[in-house]
Amino acid sequence: MKWILSCFLTIFVFSVSAQSLVVRRPANLRQSPSTGSTSLRKLNPGDTLTLVEPEISSGFYHVSRGAFTGWVYQALVKKTNSVAVMALSLPMATPPANELVEVLDVGAGLCNLIKLPGNKYVVYDAGGDKLASGDRTLAQIKNYIPLGSEIELILSHTDADHIIAAGQVLLNYKVKKLLWGGYASSMAEGGNPTATYNRVLAALAQRPQTQNVNLHERDSIITPGNHFQIGNATFTFLCGFGKPLPDWPLITNSEKINSVSIIMKLDYANNSVLFCDDAVGRHIGDPEDALIATEEYVVHHASQYLKSTVIIAPHHGANNGSSLQFVQLTQPKW
Repeated sequence: MKWILSCFLTIFVFSVSAQSLVVRRPANLRQSPSTGSTSLRKLNPGDTLTLVEPEISSGFYHVSRGAFTGWVYQALVKKTNSVAVMALSLPMATPPANELVEVLDVGAGLCNLIKLPGNKYVVYDAGGDKLASGDRTLAQIKNYIPLGSEIELILSHTDADHIIAAGQVLLNYKVKKLLWGGYASSMAEGGNPTATYNRVLAALAQRPQTQNVNLHERDSIITPGNHFQIGNATFTFLCGFGKPLPDWPLITNSEKINSVSIIMKLDYANNSVLFCDDAVGRHIGDPEDALIATEEYVVHHASQYLKSTVIIAPHHGANNGSSLQFVQLTQPKW
């Protein structure tokens, strides 16, 4: 199966202090560590703050900005721990004219945005906290992508923490194409589809203009290496499945759902980002050199594409991914 997008991405690097913070969303520098204390000045997305002693109190960082010293709420800033930081770790409320990859802070979930020249966008997963019904995720997406914009949408698999806002995205944006596995928990364990999954189906029914590429309905997989290139930018799909492969030794229904994850790589200007989603490489508690399912598939069928500058870790870094062979082949810097 081949899936084509017209898109392009620039990856760029900033240098920042090891003890600095970057403002993620509009914030206030407050006199004391309390939301009710006096605001000393407004802080804008992208502002850099310096940590001062004592660093933390009551959920606030103690920082300085120019001549001002005060407190800022932790959730509104990003602490930087290295000298070189990829653009994906420096969120801004309004993207610059440059292109960027943005990993949103949606809590226990995943939502990645890719900004393209000419106001073109790709959204890879639209997940978030299960209790938030996708509202927080949609609100953040709106900060980067104007409502009604034309986008391409990839849903790596159907766990709620990856699709909870997908229905809202379909209804609030002009989604040209939806690429997804379509394999739901009800298909693995029986019973009825989840409310989150049904919201995606209901939104698709209201958007007949969206091309619906559902791998499960097509009984299809993505052949490793399928790619498209515009200029010097290349998007490559390493895998994607409409259902787990029959020889995979999957034990739980959760493993089955996660194992079909669509893995995608972006290459540009000698840098690359590997989007791993919830790929399964081990059973929980297996030794590090175990290798099964999704990661075994890409190690054996797509190893030439794995080396990457940045990896968005399989399954949020959980103990059923990042098998030893997989990590050795990816060799990430970040």
